[in-house]
Amino acid sequence: MQVFNTFFKIVKKQLPVTMVYIGIFLILCVMMGSSQREGAGSYTASSCTLVIVDNDKSEASGKLSDYLSGIHDVKYEEYTDEQIQDYLYYHKIDYVLYIEKGYETTGELTNIKRPGTSVGIYVDNQISMYETNMRTLLTAGYSVDDAYALTLKALDSEGLVRLSVGSAKKPAIYYYFSYVPYVIISIMFFIITPVIVAFNKKDVNDRLNVSPVSLRSKNMQIILGAVIISLFVWLVFIVMACLMGYGEFKDKLFKVGLNSLALTITSTAMATIMGNFGVSNDTKNIIANIVGLAMSFLGGVFVPVSMFGEGMLAVAKFMPTYWYIDTNDKIFGGGSISDIAGGLGIELLFALAFFMVAVVVSKRMRVARSS
Repeated sequence: MQVFNTFFKIVKKQLPVTMVYIGIFLILCVMMGSSQREGAGSYTASSCTLVIVDNDKSEASGKLSDYLSGIHDVKYEEYTDEQIQDYLYYHKIDYVLYIEKGYETTGELTNIKRPGTSVGIYVDNQISMYETNMRTLLTAGYSVDDAYALTLKALDSEGLVRLSVGSAKKPAIYYYFSYVPYVIISIMFFIITPVIVAFNKKDVNDRLNVSPVSLRSKNMQIILGAVIISLFVWLVFIVMACLMGYGEFKDKLFKVGLNSLALTITSTAMATIMGNFGVSNDTKNIIANIVGLAMSFLGGVFVPVSMFGEGMLAVAKFMPTYWYIDTNDKIFGGGSISDIAGGLGIELLFALAFFMVAVVVSKRMRVARSS
């Protein structure tokens, strides 16, 4: 078992950076899980402080003022230009809207925005949506009152923008398992890739070729070591999850365990491919971070797939992390084993494909070294 023992000697050297990644991950999970749990139901934009100067005094200008008053803290006092500049500078007001005379027919508006913030764009968009709805309904023959009522309904009578992320708040442990793909992918690259690189070096291969250790035995010992390390890494994250909040997901432990195990196997396969290319340690670190971040962003780990466009969603489905997150959502949404079987199967198919690529790369690199 000389190869097997050497495997773990190399792995031991990677423990410090592995512990750093685990520590950073736990801190992020606690911070992000807590913030998400506090506001997981919906995001509601806060109101702004507006000054409205109505120079038109018409029914149309009154409706616009009423609409904005239902959203924001609106002040109708008369201010001098100097006062307005001072209030904007000291953040006492965010936006000044001038409804110009003749607005009912021309729709002319001017404004002054507090610089350096997105408040102005936010209010501009609200006014634009309001005017578009009102203009469409009035053109269709509705009265001003009816058009206004329908516009409020269309824009949500509160006029606030909400980004729905689920009707029920999710436990912090959900976010733990949502973010875990990045760190598992990175850790498997840091642990497995250096081992494969070390055993594929020409001088090491030459020594093994003249030793009593056959190629089959060498490969089996490396595979056994990779299996043990993969199971150990997976078990570490499951144990940490239990310590952090077992009571919140004990009924889902088996399913999240299967999902995270499938991801760990897939990550091991990806790390094996990279190891067979014989990359240097610095290159390995760069690639590990690029692959981990790319798959996390494109697969829905850091950015919800609900925010993706059609093109982005099509790309995401080629990432194993997409299927991991999809399965994770189903688990915490109350899905049964049959509901998540498809996602687990696709993850394992990714793993199989990556292992097959690793075998092909290994053979070609071995031929290249011997020639």
